[in-house]
Amino acid sequence: MARDRGGRVSRDARVAGLRVRIDQWRRTRATRAMPEELWSRAVALARTHGVYAVARVLGLNYGTLRSRVGAGRQGAGEGEPNTPAFVEVPVVAGAGTAPSVVELWRGDGARMTIRVAHELDVAELSAAFVGRRR
Repeated sequence: MARDRGGRVSRDARVAGLRVRIDQWRRTRATRAMPEELWSRAVALARTHGVYAVARVLGLNYGTLRSRVGAGRQGAGEGEPNTPAFVEVPVVAGAGTAPSVVELWRGDGARMTIRVAHELDVAELSAAFVGRRR
């Protein structure tokens, strides 16, 4: 089974189980289109582990999986983690003036880079980015 950086995806039992089901479907398929149940499970895993890693381990088309992950986000309602929102970042008292760079990545491929001249509460910023405010 293929591995991502660090092998996290290939060690996830849910991914391994889905790989077995997809392989079984491929051997016995009556139609070209993969069942929606398998796609929805792959999309859920891609949101956790990233589209590229899951597509590679499951042997799925990257572009198709990516578009399905993105299609599920278009209908996100207010207050959901994927809804863009203003995030207030408190300045740490007594912070120096050395420039800071913070880069954050989510499993779905979203990336945020922040360059500031003061220190940040990185834990609060990270939690807000992934949708889990402290």
